[in-house]
Amino acid sequence: MQQGERESRSHHDPDYQQWRTEQLRSLDNDYEAWRGERYKKFSEDFNTWRSSRLSQSNDSKQQGNSSANKGKDQS
Repeated sequence: MQQGERESRSHHDPDYQQWRTEQLRSLDNDYEAWRGERYKKFSEDFNTWRSSRLSQSNDSKQQGNSSANKGKDQS
């Protein structure tokens, strides 16, 4: 029996087909869970970075306003 004949026969085995389908479903489920976890982590990291960036931007604006106010007080 040649390699191609063995492979085509194994695909007609209902037990093999069921096992293969279960394995693929399990991999697909694991992959979806992994993607969900990765997305959640990305979203949290991005939101943290964005909040930090906005906070730094607001701090620098406030420091700029206080420097401008000090100049006005001395006039």
